[in-house]
Amino acid sequence: IFTEEKDQTEFAYDSANKRFTNETEGFVLNAGKNSGISSHETYLQPSFYYFQEKPAVPANPEWMGLGAYNEEWGYGWAQFHIYATDVDGSYIIPDKLFYRVYLDGELATIDTEFIPTLDVEPMTDVPYAYNCYDIVASGDIHVLYFHKGGFNTIGVQAVYKGGGEEERQAGEREDVVFRQRPMEHFACCIDNKEQTRHLCNSDYGAFFRYYTRQVSAGKKHKHQSRSARH
Repeated sequence: IFTEEKDQTEFAYDSANKRFTNETEGFVLNAGKNSGISSHETYLQPSFYYFQEKPAVPANPEWMGLGAYNEEWGYGWAQFHIYATDVDGSYIIPDKLFYRVYLDGELATIDTEFIPTLDVEPMTDVPYAYNCYDIVASGDIHVLYFHKGGFNTIGVQAVYKGGGEEERQAGEREDVVFRQRPMEHFACCIDNKEQTRHLCNSDYGAFFRYYTRQVSAGKKHKHQSRSARH
């Protein structure tokens, strides 16, 4: 709730930790100076502190959802959080943050067989902010649309290369967060309509995507999707 605009504000200064804090006010990143409140970002109880780059262990990824590779679609999808913070919640430099993908426990090389729209050389360490058509990075939310199946588990590992050294090496996988591949799609016939149902795996519970085609004598129509690309 915004109650007052101010021309200036005051911060308390902690000289021992080189930190400025304000416990009673907030900042709004607004759409325009005179356009009323149309905020893009809101910062409550803001603080500023001196950042000194040093080696750090990044926070573990968190899964949001996973869709199995489907031959008819030609892809599957994986969605997860990668946070630009260390295990203690402190800021780390996003430009020095990467993630690795593991398929059935083995480090995967991200190439054009796995991600056809990849526009860089094959890599094992994906930059935090890297985007192409099949890899979407939006802040800490990341989505992979992979075009290759044949695996039962997929894991993600965060890697930080700040402070002049890397805290996590390939092969040290106790911090890889794995996810079981969801059930493949199956077909059934309901009310004279052939339906293909796809059971997806989500942190918020299982849900179905389904496709239908009318069954008629001597002819079957193309599937009509009831679900957009996630």
